[in-house]
Formats: sequence, C-alpha cells, structure tokens
Amino acid sequence: MNVVCRACNTILSSHFTSSRNPKAQHRPRPFVVHEAVVMASLMSGMGPYSFNSFCEYMEMPGLHQKTFNKFAKRIYSQNERLGDRIFREAAALVRQEHMRQFHLNLDDDSLLDISVSFDGSWLTRGHKSLIGIGCVIDVLTGLIIDGHVMSLHCHVCARTGTWVKRETPQRYEHWLEEHVRSGECTVNFEGSSGMMEVQAAVVLWSRSA
Repeated sequence: MNVVCRACNTILSSHFTSSRNPKAQHRPRPFVVHEAVVMASLMSGMGPYSFNSFCEYMEMPGLHQKTFNKFAKRIYSQNERLGDRIFREAAALVRQEHMRQFHLNLDDDSLLDISVSFDGSWLTRGHKSLIGIGCVIDVLTGLIIDGHVMSLHCHVCARTGTWVKRETPQRYEHWLEEHVRSGECTVNFEGSSGMMEVQAAVVLWSRSA
C-alpha cells in the first residue's frame, strides 16, 4: 500500500498489507495473501492462467506462472505430509487398541496381525469419475489406516496444458514432457473408472507389511 502525493507523485509511505508466514520453512518467507489466493484458486478449479485472467479483470496484480506453481507444489506437499501423519497416528491408535483388548505384549517393531476391510469410492457417482480412492479400514476400531487415490485427471494438464496447447501448440509436447518428468502430473491410472477400486487394492496390499 502506497501513500502518494497528488501534486508531485512522491511516494510518502509504502508498506505491505499482508504479513509473511512466520511458520514457512522457505526463505524468504512467503506472504500469507499469496498462499491464500493460490489455495483459493486451486479449491475453485483455477490454474495460474485463469487466476491471472481474474486478477486482470479485477485490476489487481497477479502471480507469475512459476510463482503460482511453486506455491501450489508447496500446498500439495503439505497436504501429503498431513495425510501421512494422520495415517501414522491412526495406525498407532489401532495398535494400542488391539494390544489392550487382546492383552498383547509386543515390541514396537513387532508385526501385528489385524482384520481389515477394504472399500472404494469415487468423486462423482456412476462409472465415469476421473478420481477414485481405496481405503483400508481396521475392523476393530473402524479407523482408516491407509488409503490411495487413483486419478485419471491432472489439474495442471487440464488448465495450464490446455492453455499452452491452444496459445502455442508447438510448445505443448515439450511442456508435457517436462511436466510429466517433474513428477507433478497427478495422473497415475489408465483404464476405466470401475477398475480404480481394484487397482487401489493392489497398490495398498503391495505396500502393507
């Protein structure tokens, strides 16, 4: 926010209206408003180009595509770490409850045999959903101890990729190769939506001890 003299256009005072995130591990620490607008854009289905178009119509400054994607990558990483922590806590609670109910005395490194059920769901009803999930559920406690998302859709491909393909078709193939190579593409499944549940079960059981 700038305070400007109308007579000579001298900037009398200048300061940021948004504070920096004190908990951020990156330096320099990002402004809270940047993290908030990127999160809001992702939740509402907007990529960097749609977000900047919105800012342009509102006569507001936007974010460079690389800056937007950098914030988006951080948000996705934070969500993955949060999910991993929740699953670890759930597994610890399941272990404690089994040991308590069945009077078991096991070391922390000892394997514990438990009864589980498996269930799958999709983002939308029917058999045309682009995203599905499989969950492993402890029968005794009802807690979900692991899950895996199957996706036929990538938000960056759908938004940024579509824009690049339309505006500069000659760059699209190169852009797509870099996008897939970066590991940021969320498409991890090929096949029908109905087979997502089966494939999720294969993935979950293959990584279970």
